[in-house]
Amino acid sequence: MKNAMVLAAALVLTCSTWATNYGLAGPEGSQYYDVNVVYRLTPDGQAMSSFYGTPVLGTGVTNQSATAGPECLIDGGYGSWSLRSIQNSYATATIELDQVYTLNTITVGYLSPTGSGITYQLRVSSGDGSWSVLPLATPTITAAGIHTIPFAPTDVKFIEYTVWGATTTETQHVMISEISAYVAAAAAPGEELKGVPQREGGYNILKDAAPIASLTNGWQSWSPASWATDGNLHNGAYPNNGVSATDPAEAVWKLDDPAWLTAIQLSMQRSCDVLEVYVAMDDPLGENFGGWGDPLSGLGSVGGKHVFDDPFQAQYIKVVAFSGGGNGLIMELMAFATTEPIPAPEPATMALLAVGGLALLRRRR
Repeated sequence: MKNAMVLAAALVLTCSTWATNYGLAGPEGSQYYDVNVVYRLTPDGQAMSSFYGTPVLGTGVTNQSATAGPECLIDGGYGSWSLRSIQNSYATATIELDQVYTLNTITVGYLSPTGSGITYQLRVSSGDGSWSVLPLATPTITAAGIHTIPFAPTDVKFIEYTVWGATTTETQHVMISEISAYVAAAAAPGEELKGVPQREGGYNILKDAAPIASLTNGWQSWSPASWATDGNLHNGAYPNNGVSATDPAEAVWKLDDPAWLTAIQLSMQRSCDVLEVYVAMDDPLGENFGGWGDPLSGLGSVGGKHVFDDPFQAQYIKVVAFSGGGNGLIMELMAFATTEPIPAPEPATMALLAVGGLALLRRRR
């Protein structure tokens, strides 16, 4: 009877999950899990990373008009922390991650630095009160793009970012987009690797996914394969290559496995006249495909985030877009997943558990 009870409990607790580690990237000997752990969401779509304390603006540094604040550094979107500074002034922001991770790579995205050169510094801490300055692979920033800072595997809970203005007297501005962090593939000798990301743990599961070629059409400039998958928010696609509102461009992605989605986010630089996002479980190329259903809410012409009321199982995601004026520019599509909800036990299983539990109590007497 005890064995029957154990078997019944196993039947109740067993459920399929999607817990595959991410692939590796980076050079040999310094590889890392290829997903940004700074931007991680709870099942209800809330960001787990936050700012530690209040971001600091040095003397002569101001936020440019009509731009967002430093929250843009960790929101998974295209927006930037835009600063105007005067000779040697600085700005500092400290990011608190949701847990300690063993990192070996951090990237900083610059959208449009100007002036005679900008320098920055990154410091990290595991939360024990001590800080380490990371090596500056590119200490002077003179062009937009993603700047990568590799370093030895280090346990990190806090990332402090400081940017300085030029050494000349000129007034300049810098637009800083996402700060991303990546978990090392291996820890330092004798150390434990902390925070290896799992795909169902609230991280972006579309990283490095590719669209289905037969259902991809109407895009120009960069390909949809790059803007939806690189996680760097500096590639994009214009959905206006000879298409119209009645025949918009579309792209469809297939996840490696069906996933229980909690949220989908779309980041844009410029709005589209038409922009819709759909999800489906069945193969859209299959004979028994039942259709895409309604477009997801919250992902309008300027992008945004859709949070599912309950985890929704899907394997296909479609983006439909049209930009009549040619100005629509889509930057990044992300999806987030959780483990499959454990189903309620069937009545027969509950009865079996009850019988097993009663028998166990009798044996104890």
